[in-house]
Amino acid sequence: MVWYACYGSNIDKEYFLRYIDENKILDEKPIEINHEMYFANKSSRWDRKGVAFLDTSIEGKTYGKAYLITKDDLKKVHTKEGKSYMWYNSKKTLGSVQGIPIATITRGSRHSKENPPSLKYFEVIKEGIKKSYPNFEERDIEIYLLDKFIKNRDKKILKYLREAPHGVEIMKITNDLGLHHEKILDSIKILKEMKLIKQDGRNARIGVNWDEYNAIYYTRRPKREIIDNL
Repeated sequence: MVWYACYGSNIDKEYFLRYIDENKILDEKPIEINHEMYFANKSSRWDRKGVAFLDTSIEGKTYGKAYLITKDDLKKVHTKEGKSYMWYNSKKTLGSVQGIPIATITRGSRHSKENPPSLKYFEVIKEGIKKSYPNFEERDIEIYLLDKFIKNRDKKILKYLREAPHGVEIMKITNDLGLHHEKILDSIKILKEMKLIKQDGRNARIGVNWDEYNAIYYTRRPKREIIDNL
């Protein structure tokens, strides 16, 4: 037997059951993994966006789920997840519980180019954490996950928009923050997909594309408490 410690989409049992029959799971429990989770690669299953990996060279805190299964079933799960060089080519031991090893799968070395997740993938992991840690507030789960890939540049833009009394054009954001225009667009795209910011409706209705200089953005009201805590 082995405890399979997962931290990506498989943390949601409903999703994990696509890989394995429920009667093959002998036990399950939440598990805190003492390493850092990050998002990288491009998954066709998840809109060509990043998926979760574990950097076992860095200490951190990752909220996961452990399933008690056979070692043979773990091999099958590993194969389905993808064992090639660009994917989950490494199995790591994270200790043991009463003589039963705890194992996870990840990439042997950290991806050089990280890639944020799609909103769909983000929501699957969020739902899995909600089910595994019922005492966690949804707001805190979102902050935890966003902190895994929202960069300092993104936070700077969020803070700027949060403090602005009205929506701001992309060109003004670029000029006021002194950041390269292409970098601003990269951040806007991520923040927009994560539903942290929104293009002004009137601006969009007259045909202004999301990435044009005069596209206007502001923070979404329901996300402002989350933004304030990033």
